[in-house]
Amino acid sequence: MVLAKGRTSVQGFSVQALSRALFKAELPEHEIRALPAQSLYLALKHNGISSSAPIVELASDQQCQLMLDMDLFSRDRFNEEQLWEWLALSSEEAELEVLQKLLRCFDYKLIAILIARHVEFSYFEEPTDQPPGPQHYTPDKGRTWLHIKITEAEKHFLLGRLLALIFETDSDLFYKLLSIAQADTLSSLEEGAFIDRTRRLSAEGIPAADYAFELTAPFPEKLAAAALQVDAQHPVEHGIFGVEPLIYQPGMLKPFQELFEQAEDREALESELTLITNAALIRYAVELGELPAVILCVRQVRGAINVGLERATELSKLNVGEIHARLGIKQLFGLGIGLINDLRRLAQQKSQSTAEPSPEEQLAIEAASLVFPMVPEFMLSSAPPAVDGKLPSDRKPIETLEELARLRQILK
Repeated sequence: MVLAKGRTSVQGFSVQALSRALFKAELPEHEIRALPAQSLYLALKHNGISSSAPIVELASDQQCQLMLDMDLFSRDRFNEEQLWEWLALSSEEAELEVLQKLLRCFDYKLIAILIARHVEFSYFEEPTDQPPGPQHYTPDKGRTWLHIKITEAEKHFLLGRLLALIFETDSDLFYKLLSIAQADTLSSLEEGAFIDRTRRLSAEGIPAADYAFELTAPFPEKLAAAALQVDAQHPVEHGIFGVEPLIYQPGMLKPFQELFEQAEDREALESELTLITNAALIRYAVELGELPAVILCVRQVRGAINVGLERATELSKLNVGEIHARLGIKQLFGLGIGLINDLRRLAQQKSQSTAEPSPEEQLAIEAASLVFPMVPEFMLSSAPPAVDGKLPSDRKPIETLEELARLRQILK
């Protein structure tokens, strides 16, 4: 049986579990191609792009294009260093097979940027045997002469191999890329590539910045209390496949875990959680390929939702399933992040006080003043361990109303 996209035999897998299954070749090709591109990307980043050529070979062209979209930009800037890592991929059986596949998936504007930065070229109406300068070579018997300016041997080889493959595969594309590299500015090429990338990722549940800020906006407690009194279903997002490695990380919280136990539509819940988590990644400027930062943000999002659930329970006395039906994940996150942001404002006020803070207060102020506030871990112990007379500075996401209360008590 061929499973629909996003539904495979690896239901509920974390990043680590999915990476292990891929590394051990436990998934057949049709299941790999059924995975959302972001699930596959997170697993590849966990294993390392350089060791993932076999998986790239099995992935679909669309999955590869989206993985490149996620990896080749840092915020709105083209990350050239990441492109070299992809260009270095090769298969043991056929050295150029992976590169030929990637060539179908690259945004050609990024290749044009690479050419504009690192290649000098001359074009002649009549072929010539005389190169225009030292270290020039011609792919078309003297009509076009190229000089790769990169001095680093590995990158020089990779770019030369790419240009040769483009010429051999599609000479018209080769000349078109040279023309684009010469005619367009680097900034316009980068901006155009970013716009196209944002459009493709938005369709996969990774929202553009404006929508991400809207999704992660605080939801006032008064509005939440009013909404909980109305027996109506919240709007459901459609067309977004749940990215399970963003959802099923170790250490489920309560009552957050009860969402899954009481969910009538598990796929819709996974879609909601995927969208709000991706919105937070964009809102808080977390690089999609920086796994430690991504996993931390996942925990912070779950913590904010958990805080929202706890507070909604106090406001309504409804069970978790009923609360979710009336508010949805977006408003639960908004309720939680609103309470957490209130604490951030308190911490910022405290930091402007003329009174000298105690060591405990200083650590609490620093943690709670972060753009996405956190809590010092020492606060969660009845006898905080001191090392050389100093409190540990480790932090963790805010995940419960009790942690909020402890932090507020210190700050006040």
